[in-house]
Amino acid sequence: MEFIDSARYWIHQNRDILLDELDLDFIETSLNSMDNVPCEVTNGGKSRRERIQNFIEFVLQTDDAIMLLQKKMAEFVSQTC
Repeated sequence: MEFIDSARYWIHQNRDILLDELDLDFIETSLNSMDNVPCEVTNGGKSRRERIQNFIEFVLQTDDAIMLLQKKMAEFVSQTC
């Protein structure tokens, strides 16, 4: 649980950076790997920033979503390096 708590804390601390930097394709790929994603998260929000905000709020709700996001971010970083 310590990892989940520190990941959740990191997301909260870096929310503005995530809102500016997350790519919608990355979010879509992440959401496709998650279960029980509400329509508001997949289709909600008119602006890019609103859609990312909905995604972050959804991820913060469950430990599984945080773990999956961490995995997807690690995969993304390894592909770009």
